[in-house]
This record gives sequence, C-alpha cells and structure tokens, in this order.
Amino acid sequence: MNIYAVIAEFNPFHNGHEYLAGQIKKKDSDSALVAVMSGSFTQRGEPAVIDKYARAEAALFGGVDLVLELPAPWCFSGAEFFALGGVAVAEGLGVCDGLVFGSEVGGVEALIRCESRLSSEEYVAAYSAARKARPSKNTGTLRAEVYGEMYGESDILSGSNNLLALEYISALQKLGSRMTPHTVKRVGADFNSSELSGICSASAIRAALGRGVTDFSDFMPREAQKILTREISEGRIYDMSALDSAVVAMLRAADPRRLSGYMEVSGGLENRLCAAAEKCRTVTELVSAVKSKRYPESRVRRAILSCMLGVEMRHAEKNPLFTNVLAANGRGREVLALARKRANIAVLSKLSDSKLLPPEVMEQYALHMRAERLFELCSEAEPRRTGAVMR
Repeated sequence: MNIYAVIAEFNPFHNGHEYLAGQIKKKDSDSALVAVMSGSFTQRGEPAVIDKYARAEAALFGGVDLVLELPAPWCFSGAEFFALGGVAVAEGLGVCDGLVFGSEVGGVEALIRCESRLSSEEYVAAYSAARKARPSKNTGTLRAEVYGEMYGESDILSGSNNLLALEYISALQKLGSRMTPHTVKRVGADFNSSELSGICSASAIRAALGRGVTDFSDFMPREAQKILTREISEGRIYDMSALDSAVVAMLRAADPRRLSGYMEVSGGLENRLCAAAEKCRTVTELVSAVKSKRYPESRVRRAILSCMLGVEMRHAEKNPLFTNVLAANGRGREVLALARKRANIAVLSKLSDSKLLPPEVMEQYALHMRAERLFELCSEAEPRRTGAVMR
C-alpha cells in the first residue's frame, strides 16, 4: 500500500477536492490518502467557515482516509511557512511515500525546474538588485518580472496553485523529505474565482454562503452538503466579525513598537494597523483601510491574528512537533497504527494526550490552544470539543 499526503484546508470540502482524491485513487487503487488539514484558522487569516471536525468528516466521505491537523500558527501563515508546516507534519509521520498537490501547470517536472531556478544564486542576486531598484513593487509581481527577464517565461508564477506547489517542492528539499512530489492539474474555476460552477473554488462557496445561499448540492459531494446543512442549522458558522470589538480594542491599546515583533507585522504595518484602529470599528473596515499593494488583504488578516495571539516569527520558523487526529476510516486507522511506530512527531488522538508532551512540544501546543479558544468566539454556538471522527 502506497501512502500519499495532501495539504489542504477543505474550507469547505467541495467537488474539486473530491476530484483530487479520486485522481490519486484512480492512479493507484491500492493507496491510502492522508490529509494534513488546516485547523480552526486558514491561510487567509480567517476562521474556517465550519469547524475542523465537520470538515474532516466531509473529507472521509470524499475519498480521504486519515485527516490530521495542521496546527496554529502554521495554518494561518504565509505560503512559505504554511507549506513547510504541512510538509513537516506529513514527513514527521514517517509513512508517507508521496506528496500530492494541485497546480495550473499540471506537470511536476516544470515546477521542479522553476523552483530550482528561483533558489539559484543567479536568480537570488538578480531579484535582490531588482528589489533595490524597484522598492515599491509588489513582491509577487517583481518576482515574476525578474523570472521572465532571465528565463523568458513567467506564466508559471501567475497561478495561485502553482505558487503554493513551488513552496511544497521547496519544503520537500529543505526538509530532505523522502516523499516524492506529484501534481494533479487543476480543473474548474480559478482558485480565487467567485463564480459558482461544477468544480468551483471554496472562495466562491464561502462568498455565496455569506449571501445567504445554503444549497450547494451542485458544487459539493452529497455528504459534504449534508454536513454543511447540519452545521448551518446548528448555528456553527464561524466569522471574524464576531471579534470586531476585541480586535479594535486590542489595537487601540497597543504600542506599535511591541507589535513589530509578531509574525507578518513588519515594515511599518504595525503603525498602519494602530492608526486605522483609531478610525475603524470592524475588522472588515480595518482590513480595507490598511491593505495595499505592499500589504495584501490576506497578510493584513494574518497580522491581526498574530497580534491577537502573540505569535512571533520564531514560532512559525520552527517545524510542528505535534499533530491532532481529526478523522479516520478503516484504512486510515491502519496508516495511523503504522505512523505511531515510525513518527518523530507527537500524534494526538484526544485532549488528554497533551498531558504527556515534553516542554518544547507543550509550548507549541499551548499556542495552538490559544488559537482554538479564539476560534470558539467566532460563533455563538456551543464549541464542539471532541475527539476524532471515526468511520
């Protein structure tokens, strides 16, 4: 049995996720699929729309065998640390043979070649010189421009999935991972598209949910739709707006100099956040006032979370030393049993397991639990504190 890992948010689980899982099983029918899934917050710096247990449950019905948690702060870090954290968890299990990810280009060789160029001394030197010459240029735009000037192509740096795929490949190399990279060509709507279609983005579903739409049966597997319907009926929809007063009050009382040490807060962003808080009353207003070409909305939101939770760069720069089991089916339990013999990270099945963690791991776990308590405030529903979903 080959064991493949994917790193995902499943926010929420939709037809595109089922397609990815299906492609893996189609290529290798005797395989197991492990998902390292963002916990309560996501890379956009927002709370997941439904909680991690519900999303993990939907993933089991959609072809995933074992769902493990990518804890905070990696789940709401920028692409580099999000990828490093996810790959570190998958590698730390000691059982995964391959890492699978979506991409617009659909060919792993092209991605490996691009990553090699980006990490080369010649490219790094050229980019550094361009940054000095064009200091106000957006990082992503400048990176693609320099790449195009040097290698005559830059389309590979324009797709959201391609960019994350490059980070996964980089993370595999940095960690000396034994996992082989595989990519599945993305089909359907663009990653950031707001259009609802057969295979649409999770962003489109969340946007429609915010408009009051509740029927996504054309865009989600049947069981995933049933789970989402259940969560809606129970009031278990999470939104950062519930923290409006807390965020504004925190920033109004903060010394910008103290904020500058937190993850994603640098280059004057701390001053912009505090100044905007004096005029704004909601997180949405705050983000709108602060975002710019230099500070994209997702970075501003991640910065706000870091300030709320006291997350420093040193926290994200370390690899995760633990993961939580969120869901498993029969085959997933087989993988889990094997991982417990080989893993070099702590694999926790229930809250009480944390009592046995050594101090270094406990420090990470404590930060993660602060994020969990903050997430619980993003909905009026009674928090679901439970163990893994087993099928």
